[in-house]
Amino acid sequence: AEIWHRFGFEVELTKRTRDGGRDIIAIRRVEAEMKFLIECKRYATQNKVGVSLVRALYGVRTDERATKAIMATTSTLTREATEFVERNRWELEARDGDGVVDWVTRARSMSKHSGTGLWVPGWIDLTK
Repeated sequence: AEIWHRFGFEVELTKRTRDGGRDIIAIRRVEAEMKFLIECKRYATQNKVGVSLVRALYGVRTDERATKAIMATTSTLTREATEFVERNRWELEARDGDGVVDWVTRARSMSKHSGTGLWVPGWIDLTK
C-alpha cells in the first residue's frame, strides 16, 4: 500500500481475511480516474501462482468495474497463468518477485515534497 501511495494513489488496505479477493485498492484521479485492485501472494519461490487465482482476480476486477487488477507475488506464475495475463493485458497485470523489487526501488527513490505533500521522483525539483 505504501508503494502505491508513493506512486500518487489514494490507497486502502483491505482486511487480512475475507478481503473480497484483493488486498489493496489504489485510486488515482489525475488526467483520468483509475482504480487498481492489487492482490498480493507471499509465496516461496517454488510455489507458483496458478491460473485459478489469476482468473478469480480478473473476476473481482470485472465485478468491481476496476480499471485494472494486478497480481503481485514474491514467486512467479505458472505458464497457464502467465498466458491468461497476457491475453488480458489491458485489464490484468502480474508482477513476480523481481517486478515487486522494482516497485520498491522506484518507490524508495520518491521524496515527499514539503510544499505540496506529493511524492515525486528525487530528480524532480518543484521549487522552480
